[in-house]
Amino acid sequence: MSQLGNRVLSHGLAIIAGASSTLVALKYKEQQQGQNKNLGQVHGVVSITGSSKSREEVGMKSTLPVIKSPVTISQPNPNLEIAYDARSKNPVYVMERIRLDLKEVVQSADRSTKKFYEAKDLHSHHRSRNGYFHKSGFDRGHMAAAANYTNDDDMNDTFSLMNVSPQYPIMNRVIWSRLEELTRKMVYERSNTHDAIVITGPLWLPNGIVKDDFGNRRDWYQYSFYGFGSPPSVVQVPTHFFKVIWMLPKSNQSSRRQDGLDEEVDSFAAFVIPNDTFSNMKSLNLQNCLVRITDLEAITGISFFPFETEEKLQVYDLVTEDMWMRNNLNDSAADVGNGYGALVAETNNAHFSKHRKAKIRKKLQEIESHGKVKLPLHLCADGSCNEVIRIKQKFISL
Repeated sequence: MSQLGNRVLSHGLAIIAGASSTLVALKYKEQQQGQNKNLGQVHGVVSITGSSKSREEVGMKSTLPVIKSPVTISQPNPNLEIAYDARSKNPVYVMERIRLDLKEVVQSADRSTKKFYEAKDLHSHHRSRNGYFHKSGFDRGHMAAAANYTNDDDMNDTFSLMNVSPQYPIMNRVIWSRLEELTRKMVYERSNTHDAIVITGPLWLPNGIVKDDFGNRRDWYQYSFYGFGSPPSVVQVPTHFFKVIWMLPKSNQSSRRQDGLDEEVDSFAAFVIPNDTFSNMKSLNLQNCLVRITDLEAITGISFFPFETEEKLQVYDLVTEDMWMRNNLNDSAADVGNGYGALVAETNNAHFSKHRKAKIRKKLQEIESHGKVKLPLHLCADGSCNEVIRIKQKFISL
């Protein structure tokens, strides 16, 4: 199981360390209850519980104490939200609203004076610590990129260890950096007409499929990943990372949708990249790391479009598959190597047979002609994600 790319966890695997399936739904519930409240006024750390309703809301008198969830949501500035998991010492997700001008970024994205800092609002045993990373062999990888922010204070917010996951040096400095650059390029090309929402986070995926010794027919998915720190406080090393990008048309209308967005999402892309040394690879094409939205939702437990119907989510998947076909990605995939495996739980050489291709295009044509659902665009449909990254081995040794 060494391929990454178009066929993402066909079995809908959703067992991931640190992912909370209620997380995003709770966040949007809070937004509905206080839509008139500027997120910029919320600078403190906000903890959430594991229930979508409080005890008071359901009228329940409990004899149980209130405990704090391991997941903490922080909104250090109006355009940045970090959901941090004290169990894995990693973010669950980091969400940004990016409104940038390319010229401003080039002029002001100076990070030389910035230093990584610990989240002092958390207990020391719940924090990711700078000392843990010392001589660990892993870089402190930004989830929200520092270069996305032109304001000095906002850029400094990205250096909180709540916004950091451990990445292999070549992953952080070469592969991940190029994906961040591609993301900014997508934003800048549409900056006059669109804002961008970018959601980024770590993944822990199985590295193998094994048969059990008891004669059961179901496959067992085997997980293996590293950790470092000072036990029992350990930073878990993700096997993969994801990045989801939405484009939102700018609007002057005062009315807002139920989910707080000004307009419908009209274009999108979702990537998953292995956290690896890439020692067996000479290059990686970012186009081969594109995935379907519902597959990524199944893995993370996050609803990236929580107010969309299941029918609309299937449209996003069809658009992604159509993009694969148009860019000849039906049989291509990136070999992640080094035993990390891939998102693939099932391989099928006939995945994009002539019948399947015809079925996808017919369905999209029907959707367009009926006009019941607005057909979103895939940000990579024009081939702009066909970006080959040459891998130099100087970063491989830890």
